[in-house]
This record gives sequence, structure tokens and C-alpha cells, in this order.
Amino acid sequence: MPDCGHDPHDVVFYGAVNLNYEGKIAGSLDIWICKKCRDTFFEEKRFIDTKPTTDLGFRGAGDGAKWGVLVCYNKSGLNWVVLSVKPGQNLEHKCLVETAPHVGIGPNWKVADPNSADITHKVILVEHHINKAVEITEA
Repeated sequence: MPDCGHDPHDVVFYGAVNLNYEGKIAGSLDIWICKKCRDTFFEEKRFIDTKPTTDLGFRGAGDGAKWGVLVCYNKSGLNWVVLSVKPGQNLEHKCLVETAPHVGIGPNWKVADPNSADITHKVILVEHHINKAVEITEA
């Protein structure tokens, strides 16, 4: 587990976020928080798609970054991934189309150009939805 300054994090369960897509649960995030430094960590569970993260254990979002769920969806499907995001960042992801469009984060923590190639992209900041269910198409 990453450290908290020079000491180990003292992590406790903080809450959960449910991700819904077209009325069905697509996944959920268990959110953990360090009691000392207030860094947040997550564990994800997927229900619609089967592309799990390859990360094991807790990892922090990084300096000046927040945890966000990058979602891309259209009439034929949904893909989502939890990423460390911050304004001005360009995100790489596996999209619903072969050539993923550029996804940049604007100063308001939103995708700068959310609609391209008939696909909607958005970032849902985890911290705004703890202990809530989020309908992806409405967030």
C-alpha cells in the first residue's frame, strides 16, 4: 500500500458509488479513505462488461488529481474505466470504436469535447457521488 508521508496509510471503508446504465447496474466502486491524509482509494466491481482493471491493491490518485470514471457510450454499448484525472490532462482509453478519439479534461473537470464519432464521453468525479447511484447517461 502507498504511504502517507513517511507513515503507512490508515485506510477505512468510506462508501460506495453505483454506476447504472439504462436502468441496470453496470458496476460499483467501493471507496476507501485514509484517516490521516484523506486520500481516497477504490476497488471496482463490473457487472455489464468484463474488462477489469489490472491494478491490485490501493493506489492514490496523485497530487492535484481526483478519481474519475471515464465513460464512453452510444446506442450499441458502454465502456468505463476509473482513472486519476486532473484539468489539462489528455486521457487514453479503450473506446467503443477502434480509433479512440482525443479525450481531454477541461478546467471544470469535464471532458472538453464530449461528443465525437457518435460516442459520448464524460468523466464522473467519484467524490461527488459517494453513497449514491449514478445514471451514467444523466450524470
